[in-house]
Amino acid sequence: MRTLWFDLRESIGRIENAIAGHQAGRARPPWLVLDLSAAQVWCTPVTGPPPYQAAVVATHVNGPPPADTEWPFCWLPVTRPDADGHRLIDHLRVAAGQGHRWLVADIDATSRWLRTAAVYDTAALPDIAVWAPAWLTAGDLGPYPGQIAHGYAHHGAVVARFTAATLRRIAADTDAHARRFPTRDADLLLLHDDGTHLEAVLVRAAAGPAGGITRLAPGTDVAHVRADSDGWYRLTDRRWPWRHTAPTPVAAHTVH
Repeated sequence: MRTLWFDLRESIGRIENAIAGHQAGRARPPWLVLDLSAAQVWCTPVTGPPPYQAAVVATHVNGPPPADTEWPFCWLPVTRPDADGHRLIDHLRVAAGQGHRWLVADIDATSRWLRTAAVYDTAALPDIAVWAPAWLTAGDLGPYPGQIAHGYAHHGAVVARFTAATLRRIAADTDAHARRFPTRDADLLLLHDDGTHLEAVLVRAAAGPAGGITRLAPGTDVAHVRADSDGWYRLTDRRWPWRHTAPTPVAAHTVH
């Protein structure tokens, strides 16, 4: 299976331009063309290359292309109604209005499937990721002011980052939580400040027989977090699956 992830709003913009050209009488009805091997999509008023406009290149590509054959282009009419009377562009506009970020093409040896999705799940964000203000909670921690990477998730949770000041609040809250429940293992956010750089260390600590944190829990993961290029701290760790306090779309809107 090969899955191509295109920026939905950019793709809609290209389609809208092609539709406008058609309505102005400068072109025939547009088609959306998927170049499955090169991982790109474009609009054209004809049924063959070259593209009518510049292609949108997939932001993310999962899975390799076929090793022994070349995939043909996939052609989709964008203004011709389907059996239910809906047009492809209408499906995409609705999905974008619901907060979906991605136009997704799923391809295997026998089928092609086009859908939209709200988030792409990954631990490694591209440089083009857009950060938006948000209030965030994880379990009984928070809410805290921070930012989330629009259209991305990690292990199903939003990708969140915080300022150094908020990081100190989170560290204090995890310590207070451990003291409130001294006989339980605790997930702690420990801070090391050498006066120049602040580093966060995420650990799971084991409670002692009489209560109180005494040592790291067996097999614990220790994660070190430093500021990113913007000076924010990303806490993408399974210990705290961050959630946006306002609803965000999570289910994919399928385009038939």
